[in-house]
Amino acid sequence: MFSYETFLYEYYDVFVKQYLLFSCSIAVTVLNVLCLYFYLRRCFDSTSRFGMIFMLFVTHIAYGCFNVLSYGSDLLPEYLFNFVKNSPRLFVLIFTLSQISQQIVAVSSAFVAVDRVLVMAGPIKYGYYKITRKLAWLAAILNIGLFFMLIGACLIIPKDAFVLKTSTIVRYYIFSPTLLIEAFLYVVFLLQFRSYVRCRTNAVAKQLTAQVGRKGHDTKSKTSTFSATTSSCFK
Repeated sequence: MFSYETFLYEYYDVFVKQYLLFSCSIAVTVLNVLCLYFYLRRCFDSTSRFGMIFMLFVTHIAYGCFNVLSYGSDLLPEYLFNFVKNSPRLFVLIFTLSQISQQIVAVSSAFVAVDRVLVMAGPIKYGYYKITRKLAWLAAILNIGLFFMLIGACLIIPKDAFVLKTSTIVRYYIFSPTLLIEAFLYVVFLLQFRSYVRCRTNAVAKQLTAQVGRKGHDTKSKTSTFSATTSSCFK
């Protein structure tokens, strides 16, 4: 029996969803390539140029490329799709790329949060010790290590049960805690930034008050001098 709801669901799941995800992945890649290009053109300091902002753009580009491969495989012609599906290692590799892309973005975003917290906590030491570049290297090492660990494990044992087990471990025991840590660090950053804005506002207010006080004092002095001069002239 024909069901219109089932038809719409299958049409959305097979065509709209896959094409939408594939198009969004291409858009993410292109936009981040452009952002990275303009960022490198505008940033001339070698330390901050290749810091955590640079690493975040690179990670987003990798995220887009991995998802283009992952979602694009579902849009292949039937004979190519069957070839990928019948090749256990290739199929596992494409399936794993989507999981890896989410994890590396979470890692880089968490390090960006650490970077923002440290720059607010101690801006002088942050610049002197080149913290942003060190964090970028650490994030790159962790992401590369995670990539080779998951890809290597899935290629060595290309079995559905093992792949699903690995995917579950990554999603619930690595990805979720990383997101929680990232959210906590951004809350800390927002509190630090709020305190900084308040201190900055108070400092500006005190400076303006001092300037107004000095102007008032100068005006009174000039008035007194003028009065004394006028009095001496009429004597």
